[in-house]
Amino acid sequence: MNSINSAFLYQKTKLKTAVLNSEYSFVNPNFIDEEFNKDDHLECLKELYNELREGMIGIKLDSFNLIANMEWRAEYNKKPREDYYFSLCKEIANDFFKIRSGQLYIDGNEKEYSERYDYISSSNSKSLEVGSKTNNKFQWYILKQMMDVDVLIGAYLISKGLTNISDMVLWDTLLYTTDSLLEKVLEKGTAELHMHVVASKSFTALWTTLMNRNFPKTNSKSGKNKGQSIFAQLKNNYSYGKINFEKSVYLFRLLRILLAMYLREYKRSGIIKDFSQFIEKVIDDEMITLIISKVLRHIQDEEYSFDEDDSISIEAIQEAIYRITKKFDLYLGMIKKGDIDDSYEGEVMLWESNLVHNSHIDTPYEGKGKATSKVTNAILSEDILTGLFEEFYHIKNEDIILKYKFQGIVLPEQALVFEAMKYIDNNSWETDKDQCFKKLFWHYVKFKNIVYRQIVQGPSSGKGLDTFQDFYKRQSLIEIKNYIYESFYSQTKSQNIKKFEIRLGISSDKEAVVKLLMDIFQQYKRVLKEGGFGNGEYKEVPLMGIVFHFIKRKDKNKDKCAYDDELKNNCLDYLFNQQKEYLQQAKIIGELRCNIDLLDYYLVGVDTASKENEAEPYAFREAFNYLRSIDAIKNRNSRKGSYLKQIGFTNHVGEEFRDLLSGLRHIDETIELFNYKSADRLGHAIALGINIDKWAEFNQVVCINAGEYLDNLLWQWNLLIEEKIDLDSISLLEQRIYDAVEYIFGFTESVNVRELYKAYYMKLMNKGCYTNVVMEKDRKVCALQKYTKKKYYIMNEPCKGNAEFVEDDFNNIIWSSQMIYKAMQCKYFIKELDKNVTINIDKDTIENYKRIQEIMIKKIGDRQIIVETNPTSNLIIGEFKSFEDYYISNLSSPEKEKVIVTINTDDPVVFDTRINNEYALIYDIMMRKGDYSSKEVIDWLDKLRKNSLDYSFIKDRNLRPEEIVNEIDYIYNQLANYL
Repeated sequence: MNSINSAFLYQKTKLKTAVLNSEYSFVNPNFIDEEFNKDDHLECLKELYNELREGMIGIKLDSFNLIANMEWRAEYNKKPREDYYFSLCKEIANDFFKIRSGQLYIDGNEKEYSERYDYISSSNSKSLEVGSKTNNKFQWYILKQMMDVDVLIGAYLISKGLTNISDMVLWDTLLYTTDSLLEKVLEKGTAELHMHVVASKSFTALWTTLMNRNFPKTNSKSGKNKGQSIFAQLKNNYSYGKINFEKSVYLFRLLRILLAMYLREYKRSGIIKDFSQFIEKVIDDEMITLIISKVLRHIQDEEYSFDEDDSISIEAIQEAIYRITKKFDLYLGMIKKGDIDDSYEGEVMLWESNLVHNSHIDTPYEGKGKATSKVTNAILSEDILTGLFEEFYHIKNEDIILKYKFQGIVLPEQALVFEAMKYIDNNSWETDKDQCFKKLFWHYVKFKNIVYRQIVQGPSSGKGLDTFQDFYKRQSLIEIKNYIYESFYSQTKSQNIKKFEIRLGISSDKEAVVKLLMDIFQQYKRVLKEGGFGNGEYKEVPLMGIVFHFIKRKDKNKDKCAYDDELKNNCLDYLFNQQKEYLQQAKIIGELRCNIDLLDYYLVGVDTASKENEAEPYAFREAFNYLRSIDAIKNRNSRKGSYLKQIGFTNHVGEEFRDLLSGLRHIDETIELFNYKSADRLGHAIALGINIDKWAEFNQVVCINAGEYLDNLLWQWNLLIEEKIDLDSISLLEQRIYDAVEYIFGFTESVNVRELYKAYYMKLMNKGCYTNVVMEKDRKVCALQKYTKKKYYIMNEPCKGNAEFVEDDFNNIIWSSQMIYKAMQCKYFIKELDKNVTINIDKDTIENYKRIQEIMIKKIGDRQIIVETNPTSNLIIGEFKSFEDYYISNLSSPEKEKVIVTINTDDPVVFDTRINNEYALIYDIMMRKGDYSSKEVIDWLDKLRKNSLDYSFIKDRNLRPEEIVNEIDYIYNQLANYL
């Protein structure tokens, strides 16, 4: 079976969507007018080329030109560009979406549609696909990370005639990619075991916050906000024009308000005929009129840049927003009591839908009377548009009352897109009707998509955690106050999550940790009490477990000196400061669990996170082992029983590695150093299952530092001895160790592999408290002094007559394990350890790596250690050429479960995913391989689903929601009184 041609799907999807999501299209919005009248788009594509081929290898410009001629079809020639945008969205939406059981899902079969969107013959297709058909969902997995899909959902509903408010029930459900039978399996319940809560929001929630809340300015020359503003992190990536993101955010905040106000006024009055008249007659503000005219000029005239126009400053746009909100009694930010009329008694909309009625959808309102369903959704209460869409929401005091009759919450941003597209569609019969509104709306959509692409990491954005960190940082800077509440809402709606583990960073400040826990419990209580998140029907809320992670980072001490360290501390302690801080954080966790009654049922686990290459596992050894000790589980309160529930252990490891051997070593070090037991977990562990032949195709040459290389060799040497591998392999390995030692230390005399391994082991176990001070002629000197002199002597070949460099003085030097350990903390040798080593990944190396990988797979499997896989995250960050290369099937498959695995999401907003769709992705990958039947794959995924529930750190206690609320109140009060 041939691999899925990911590169072609990337090209096709990028070309198709470039008019709506590229910086080029935003900076040069009228490029289509010229290009769509050409048969050859090569000159245009030369400018777009760098943006389109980002993250892809060996993509020809000719290939893009061929696809452009196919995708930028002649039938759109005579349409205004804004009409083309709408047609394009309808086309894309109808290529993918389908309605099943009152919910939207992604159709995996590629079909063409007539104007009525009925299925038609493939003879009318744009292209002929020869050979095995590609599951259309693989293109969807690429597309959904390139643009915000709200505009596609809006286009789909309108194309199907689903234009009533009640039809928007589709907007509040998960966009399913699951097979029907798989969905039945997932309805039994899943658990989310690996999710960073800071990155678990929805993009719509982030965008709403960006459109409503003020952020720190970027021109501060000092202070804690320097370089940390969201505007400083949003970046211009290409040379053909610059976007001033700070200015643009405020501009589109203004346009968003004006577009929503116009839609309201148009419905209300019936007199206002178009947007221009609305600006002139209703808004009647000179500054706003000027801003709108200049935005329209930018859309029409590529020679003019709004961002570079100094006559319209950020302050001027902010002033315009202030004036319009004041004039029309609009409120940015949290709605205040008494701001809006509190008398409401009117007709509530009845259920109207072209969909099949869902049995689970209740109709709480009958005819006239006071509405009773009150919503306190955090996003609704902070969005200025909530007060504008009167047909959707009513605000009474501090309560937001939903005026539509279905279970679910339509957010104001979704209402804006829906109403704007309805308005455009209703006036589509008049080509020139309200071009001003169309131009501004689609310009708004483009900017939103550009921000989306900087928040959501796409498959061609670049590999590795360094790239990921940029996306993670940008989304985390858009802070949502009630982020736990938002996380539960975003992740659990339309999904049957029964256990919900959330991961957060831990501070070294106990007071800060206590306050964080209080905030989490307060928000979780709100979720429990509202049940359905305020939408009228109780939904079973999953059990919550908190997992604190220690943040990996480089050693802060850049100029180490073992001699100075001992003079100050009377002891050598490798990475002393970092280990001390991690241990301090662990003791805070242990102390709180021991002293706050019942907290151990909620604070359930620890982890390490962030860039794997920043810190070796041994930096966390003392912290993890403390949490395994009696001191960390001794019950110090009145609860029955002497000991607490043992905290769960996991570790981000084997996810990113320079050399595959480094990833495997880190996995082994984790399970040995942290005393891993059955049911402990590893996060990602890609090195454990990655196809080494495929990895070697991308990594024919590997560059690592000499210290890492030597550690790999020594770890491998001991592993082979333990496994009793043939002596020839060990002999060859020992020769490579000596080559590395000579490269680092300059000599191999008096060095043996056993002492080298003992020094490596000392570093891992932090048992290096040996003196680094020697007495020489009644004075203290560094014990490493002769070693550094010897290397200098060998490298520079000084005159033998120089008394300071007499060769005989070095003959009796013993390069012991203790001395090697000291060298690891010597600023002189650290420079040598940091030198580069180039490894050619040849055939023998590949075979050796395969053998080591198999040893580790067996070791993990025999110890019953669980691997937390995160499919979308792994495919985007990890070194996988195609979807089919994903590593899970090398660890577990319908045929054999070598290692226990679970499926999780990791960072949902960064990868725009949900847990159900992660299962669906694995299903599609396994079915594409063709090795198993659908039933075999679904039965296997059912086992993985059960794994997630069985191996969660959260304990099932069969408590009712009200009992959990009482426990949370009890814990909260203890925390409040603890400091």
